[in-house]
Order: sequence, then C-alpha cells, then structure tokens
Amino acid sequence: MIGKRKITREDGSHINDISEIEDLKDSIVLFQNLSLLDMGRLAPTGTPEFHGRGSLAYFKADVDNLGLIFSEGLLKKDKEGNLINFSVSRYHTLSRMLEGFFKGYLNFLIEESGQKDFLKIYSVYTGGDDLLFIGPVKSMFKFVSRVYSDLRRFVCFNDSITLSAAITVLDPRIPARRAVEIADDHLEKSKKGGKNRVTIFGKTITWNQFFELMKHIQLLEKHLREALEKPHSKGFKLTKNFLQKLLRYKRLADELIINSRFYGLTFEALYRYDMARLVKKPEDVPEELRDFFENKLIGPVVECLKLKENERKGVYRETVLYNLDIIVNYLYEIYK
Repeated sequence: MIGKRKITREDGSHINDISEIEDLKDSIVLFQNLSLLDMGRLAPTGTPEFHGRGSLAYFKADVDNLGLIFSEGLLKKDKEGNLINFSVSRYHTLSRMLEGFFKGYLNFLIEESGQKDFLKIYSVYTGGDDLLFIGPVKSMFKFVSRVYSDLRRFVCFNDSITLSAAITVLDPRIPARRAVEIADDHLEKSKKGGKNRVTIFGKTITWNQFFELMKHIQLLEKHLREALEKPHSKGFKLTKNFLQKLLRYKRLADELIINSRFYGLTFEALYRYDMARLVKKPEDVPEELRDFFENKLIGPVVECLKLKENERKGVYRETVLYNLDIIVNYLYEIYK
C-alpha cells in the first residue's frame, strides 16, 4: 500500500491502475513516478491499491581492470616468444566493441528487446566501460541479470573481463545526486571486496551467489504472493511474519559462526519448534518450499558446524542463510 502516492500522466492527470500504461515506450513517465511502475494490484478492488515500498533502484557498474586490459591484455608474442606491443587497430577495435555493448546494445535492450519491464528503466549514462541506470526495483533486478549474462556471452566468458556493480535501493525522495554518491560507495565496496562482485542492500556477493539468490527469490515471491491473494486458503502460507522468523534464525547463526557466541546454537531448534507449531503435517508445506527450508537454508549451515572452527566462517558466508537478508529485503520492497 502506498498511501496517496499516484502515477501521473504528462498532462497532470492521475493513472489509477498500472495496466493503463499499455505501451511505456510511447509514454512519458515522470522521474518521481519511476518507483511506482512495478506495483500492480494484488487483487481487483474498487479503489487503486498498489503493493510495495515504492523505492528506486540505482544500478551502477564498470568493467574491472580496464586499464590493465588495454595496456597488457592486447600484447602478443612474436615468433621467438617475446611480447610485442599491440597495434593501434587492436586498441581501437577493443574500445569500439566495449562502447558498442555499453552504449549501443544496452540501450537497444531497453527500447527494442520486447521486454516491457525494461522500458521502465531510465538510462542516465552508459560510457565506454561504465553505466548508471535508474528504475523500479523488480524491473531493475531483471535488467541487471540480463546485462551481466549478456556481457559474459559478449566476451566469450573470458575470465579476465569482469564486471563490478552495485544495486542501491533508496527512497525516491532522496535527491538523485546524493543517491548516486551512495551507489558509488557501494560500487567501491564491490571492487574492494575482490572485484567481479555486486553489492546489494549494502552487502557484497559474487555473481554466482546473485543468480542463486534470484532463483530462491522467485520461489519465495510466488508463495508470498499466493498467501497475500488467498489469505483464507488452507495449509502452510508464507507470510511476512514468517520471513521475520527466518531472519531470526539467520541472526542467531551469525552470532554462532561469525561472533562465536554459543547462544546462537538455538537457531535450528527454533526453526524446528516454529515449524512444528505452524504446521500440523509436513505435507501441508509445499514440497518446493520444504526443500528450500531444509536443504538450502538450514541444512547447509548444520553441515557447516561439523567443520573445524577456522573453516566455518568462509563456508558459512557462501550459504543462503547468510545472505537471507538480501532475499527478505527484496521481498519487502515488492510486497511491503
């Protein structure tokens, strides 16, 4: 629910339903309303009711070690095996290809790819190796997934050409200049964290972790939406209150493994207790959700505790439970 905030047409009149914007490519959407474009109704009602926090997502990224790539990455060997300088044409070709991807292809992706969600993304700038886009949260996460995947294919999965990025989610009332400064700080955090990483909600993860979390987000979003649309249905329902319980288990596991505080050992017992109290029969929980809770969320952390103490932190930071705050923050942005 977003109080009295509404989407405004160019002529100043209000749009009462997201579906009224049938072709965003030919519509002018005011900048301050970008944050509302992902917030459709949960169910038909007599009044316009949208869901979500209505935040803006700032996607900032640049290619890692580009200077090193230009200075040393184009060197080649002569017949004797000695390194020789690259030609101006090779330098120019690489420069033009990167510019073609960032300035040409990404704008095509927004305007001509047929992905309606991408039409909600506003391109601030796309330089030779860096970029800044602004848009609603859900559409931006889809866009970031596509940009990184397409870039990897574009460079033929060359491990020497990587991307550091930040997805910074902020209240739309924050001035754009300040918001970009925060996004810059988050991008710097990705680079200091080892590069080829993305910082989301202030937390830095690898791209592999990002795509794994997106799969889990899709699963939980589906069940959360079903619970909101059918609040009186039987069986286990994934609610925002239960998401808070999951975060509690995460905090306890953090205390145990990161801070070596033994009261965190209760995280698994609390999970078992809450599930026994909420669910009469295990089959009341959808199988895919049960698999997520047992085998993706809690199980790997229990296995982590079997390792030597000096090995636990590194392994734990790779688990879904450690990064659960990213999942929950995203879901709260969409369904708050």
